[in-house]
Amino acid sequence: YYGLPEPTTWADLGSPVYAAYLPTTLVGTADATTSTSNTRIFQIILQIYGWEEGWNLLVRMGANARIFDQSGNVRDAVINREIAVGTTIDFYGYTAQWLNPEFCRYVFPADGTIVNADPIALLTTSQNRELAQGFIKWVISPEGQRVWLDGNINRMPINEAVFDTPEGQQRADLAEVYQKTKEALTIKFNSTEGASYYSSIRSFHRAVIVLPQIQLEKLWEDMNWALETGEITQEEFDELASRIGNPLEMEFTDPETGETQVFTKAYAQSINQRMATDVEYKQRMTDAWLAAALAHYEELSEELAGLTAG
Repeated sequence: YYGLPEPTTWADLGSPVYAAYLPTTLVGTADATTSTSNTRIFQIILQIYGWEEGWNLLVRMGANARIFDQSGNVRDAVINREIAVGTTIDFYGYTAQWLNPEFCRYVFPADGTIVNADPIALLTTSQNRELAQGFIKWVISPEGQRVWLDGNINRMPINEAVFDTPEGQQRADLAEVYQKTKEALTIKFNSTEGASYYSSIRSFHRAVIVLPQIQLEKLWEDMNWALETGEITQEEFDELASRIGNPLEMEFTDPETGETQVFTKAYAQSINQRMATDVEYKQRMTDAWLAAALAHYEELSEELAGLTAG
């Protein structure tokens, strides 16, 4: 639709390719503080690429993006052709493809993702143990799995045999996605690690990407324009791009201790519990990170101006 290549990796979403129409944004993503599914996506990226490179990618994605409050709104923006590509939860993606096959495609990132099942369990306090076990058996049977094939539900079944049922035979589209899910490159996601900095990264994402997005987007647009017009070299662009989202370059003053800090993984983990429970502290940290991000983007803007002036 926009004449751009289809992305195949998370890294593509932070590519200069998707900065081609800035300030018109072609990527859609969501605010981590309002979208748990996008927070999981960001955690996946951090675990694939590592802390520093992962944040740098997330910031460049944010520079390319229109930021929504929920995954569903990202999906709708793609369906409505307001953006070209978006990050959303799996069943939103393949439902969009099912309803709009002519221009929507659900993509498994080639640099990695995670696949897990929704849990079902029997409570130890169950008063009707045999009935409960019977229900669980039915849920995972081909008969029970047919529920997921309903277009109004449209979730991925766990039992492949459901596609041999009459209803399953009508859902070749979902069977294809099921097969691609089995073949997708998956990572061994560390849930314990993800939980250890969950609250911290949500607020940091908001502070360095969502709140200062005007300044971030302008810097990224100027960098790409300077490269396109030959005012800076590819090497100079790459050097700036490697620093734009590096959390170790965004120094801030810890509002509690007054010490200068950077947002390392260890620091994020050390404050995670308090970020989850202390609203006032969370706001002070967000303010400190926002100030650091704005100063960092201004510094890079000045460096860019120096390069283009020379």
